[in-house]
Amino acid sequence: MYGTWHVYQPGEAWRFPERDARLVLQVHDAVAVNFHAPVIELLEERAVPLHRPIATLGPDLLDEAFDADDVLRRFRQPAHANRTIGDAIMDQRIMAGVGNIWKHETLFRCRINPWRTVAELDDDSVRAIIDTARNLLLASVHRPNNLNLTHRPKMFVYMRAGQPCFRCHTRLRRARQAEDIRFTAWCPECQPLQEGQAVLPRQ
Repeated sequence: MYGTWHVYQPGEAWRFPERDARLVLQVHDAVAVNFHAPVIELLEERAVPLHRPIATLGPDLLDEAFDADDVLRRFRQPAHANRTIGDAIMDQRIMAGVGNIWKHETLFRCRINPWRTVAELDDDSVRAIIDTARNLLLASVHRPNNLNLTHRPKMFVYMRAGQPCFRCHTRLRRARQAEDIRFTAWCPECQPLQEGQAVLPRQ
């Protein structure tokens, strides 16, 4: 996922300059702004089920009827077994909603290294990833969540490579994931590699 959505009160200053806005949606008590999205498509509601990029999306993490068991089954499909969890967590066909920010923050909170493969993780670990991602997204849009967060979650690793970890003070590292042009940051102490796991790629 590329680009980011911000929600503001009417008249509130935007965190990015207006030139970076790609779409602005305004109602009487809120302004939703998309920044930096390379492509935005507007569809009639009746066309949504037929639009391939949307029709293939996995369960929406913000949906009240979200089914974690369905998402676990999607992670366990054989095609995902050898993918790194840092790649798989952002696959919108598995679950819809996790972008680059919440990939970082979910894996840090779960103490899982982004280069561990899906097959290496047991079901409890994958469920923890699913639940944490959902709760972080709910908190980010100010909805009830099981993390007891009432505001946008603190950023522990996103955009902090080279800085000390807030938890253990180890210097955060970064590298590129196989399927992403962006860097992934993590704490080598809080999110260790498995014993014998290969050296990380492209520092």
